[in-house]
Parts: sequence; C-alpha cells; structure tokens
Amino acid sequence: MQQRFLFLLKNDVGTNKKNECMKTAIENHCRLNLTLVKNMMPKRARVFTIIRQPWAQFQSSFNFYYGKNMPGEGLSELKVKVEKQLHANCFLYPYLHIAEGRNIDVLEYSDLAFENFHQNIPYFFRSKNPQAYDLGLDPYLEDEEEMKKNIAILDSGIDLVMINEHMDESLIMLKSMMNMTWDDMLIDENKKVKYYTHYNLDDYPERYAKFEKMFKLDIFLYRHFNATLWRKVDEYGRERMDDDITKLRKLRGVKKTKTLQNDSNGIKKSNFDFKDLFNSIPKTYNDTYLVNILYRKLLKLENRDKVLSYDLARYMVDNHGGCPI
Repeated sequence: MQQRFLFLLKNDVGTNKKNECMKTAIENHCRLNLTLVKNMMPKRARVFTIIRQPWAQFQSSFNFYYGKNMPGEGLSELKVKVEKQLHANCFLYPYLHIAEGRNIDVLEYSDLAFENFHQNIPYFFRSKNPQAYDLGLDPYLEDEEEMKKNIAILDSGIDLVMINEHMDESLIMLKSMMNMTWDDMLIDENKKVKYYTHYNLDDYPERYAKFEKMFKLDIFLYRHFNATLWRKVDEYGRERMDDDITKLRKLRGVKKTKTLQNDSNGIKKSNFDFKDLFNSIPKTYNDTYLVNILYRKLLKLENRDKVLSYDLARYMVDNHGGCPI
C-alpha cells in the first residue's frame, strides 16, 4: 500500500484561548520527494510516516489489492473493469499479471513473484521494496553502501518514522515531538483494519532467503528506522517511556476513544480529505481540474504562499497513490 505522510505545522503552546497547542495537518498518499517537500513546506513543519516489517507489509499489500477481491465475484468483476480500462489495474497489479488471474494465496504468489517478476509490470514496485519506493528510493538499489547513504539522507529529513510493530512507543514519540495531548493518542478502535491470515516466514526458510534478496532495501530501511526509534526512546528515557505506555493503555481502557482527525483539542485537520476529493471528481477530469481545487483549499491553511501552495498541489496530484474507481 502506498505510503501515507502527514505534514504537521507546529505552533507554540498557548496560541489559543484554552492555552492548547493548535496544529494543522496536510495528509496525502504519495511517493515522497523529500527535497521538494521540504522546499514547499514552512520551516516549522514536521514530517512523519509509518513503516512496518517488510514481510508483513508484503502480505498486507497482496491481500488489500488482490486477495480480498478473490472471494465471490469480486475478482471477476475487477477483471472486467481492467478490460474496459476503468482503472481497476490500480487494484490488481502486479498481482493479476504474476498470478495469471488465478485464485492463489500470498505464499503461492511469493513463489511466482520471485521467479517471474520484472519492472515492466504495472505497479511493479508493490512487490519490490515498496516502502523504499514510496520514500523516494530506487527499489532496484543493490549496493549496501548506497543503501545506507540514501537511508541516512531520509533519516536527516524525516522528523519521525514510526514503526508499526512498536506503535505505542511511536505514538509517545509523536506526542512528545508535537506537544500533543493524551486525548490525541486515543484512536477510534472501530477503524482498525481486519487482517487476513498472515504467514510466519521463519517457517519457510527457502522463501525467506528469496524474500531477503528481493526486498533487501526494505529490510535495510526497516532495520535502520527501527534502531532509530529505539535510540529516540533511549533519549526520551526507558522508564519514562514505560510509565507513559502504561498510562496510554490505561486511558484506552477507561475512556471512549476518538479519532485523531476529529479531536478539536489537538490536530486541526484540513477541511478536506485528499482521497475523497480524488474519488469524487468527474470521470472525465484532467489533472489541472484537481490541482486547482486542491490549490484553493491549501491557500486557506496557515496563510500559505500562493506559489508554494500551487507547487504543493501539483506535487500531491502528480504523486498521488490512490486508486480512483
């Protein structure tokens, strides 16, 4: 699944009547160009994203784009849309091509992908270092020194890379970075995704060796930012972190959860959702139509510069990762 980034504009505490830290968020599914994004955002903006263990991400992506469509008539209906050129290839590829349209599970798909994968397949990056690709890196990068160099550049430009497998620690670090409240940390449990069966790759050593080779860059990326997160935790204080996690988990159990985007005391999310905007436009739209809508909405945020707002709107449209069907 394409990476989701949040760009938060951090103001000083005490900027409103309730003496609370107000923040504006611009959220987008996109492939990151860190240099361009930094140039188009205010200096006080903070950029963060989330990555996950590569094999877990590989399985999730397969199930989201292909596996969930196989039961019943879902896959057949999408195949018809592909033939009619109705953007369904965004949901099905590269899986449909590699699986040859068959109803298979992720283990069977992984075997085929290791043998039959190539860069000319639409959306090839979903099965070749997809997280590195979304972060702007070349998914075919093989040299380890170049990997480390490129990842170090990302590390210097992204304020926080959260780790899915250590979400509580990640949330506490986000809270600290953005001066957020405990209420900001309480998410809507109803929005949790129902996952399909995930296989443990340790049970399949031959597949594991092939996966390590094919997803080498994503594995490097994950290991680096996992270590970076724990260095931040050490700086924060392990005992302090343990106490905060205990408090966070207790609050989840005793207080009705609420979503980040609806919390009036924390992030003041922009009054649009880019994915909804992208999917609601006419089928005959062109990019200029969407850029202009997004541009006008961006201008309303933080008294943004007109030129930079247009550049950011153009960037978000050109790099948008949603599937418009």
